[in-house]
Amino acid sequence: MMTKEQCVNKALSLFEQGYGCTQSVLLTFAPLYNLDTDIAMRLAFPFNVGMSGLREKCGALTGSFMVVGLGCGGSQPRDVEARRALFKKVRELNKGIEEIYGTSSCGELLKRDAEMKFEVRNADEGKPRFHKNICHAVVADAVSAVYDVVFANAEVSTPSACETNA
Repeated sequence: MMTKEQCVNKALSLFEQGYGCTQSVLLTFAPLYNLDTDIAMRLAFPFNVGMSGLREKCGALTGSFMVVGLGCGGSQPRDVEARRALFKKVRELNKGIEEIYGTSSCGELLKRDAEMKFEVRNADEGKPRFHKNICHAVVADAVSAVYDVVFANAEVSTPSACETNA
């Protein structure tokens, strides 16, 4: 199991390579669930940039929701307890991002990018950038938050681990 810092660094490295926000978060945790990298990339792809560029829910946050689903999601359609535990974790993640940034909307976050000063890791002057500065910060915060929510007391989270941490 990676440490929280290793997970954040891996996600930021993926993001800096050009992967989208959702992909960077999901790909960081995919190996813990034996989720094929190619499938994870394809699954997360349409959720980048706030749902395929619609700038709705933040893609990094959506990626963290996917990780919670892998760790806490029920496999039975009528498992009400698993659903409740999962929804609680998703709401925790959403609330955490909204407390930091005042929103979980991609479009609103991008508007704030110009208003706020964000330090970007390894920013090289003159090189074209694929992502907004605020997106780096949100990817890091989303990975950190999902690590705390899903992995705080479990090596690899299982639905039962999520219920005991709820």
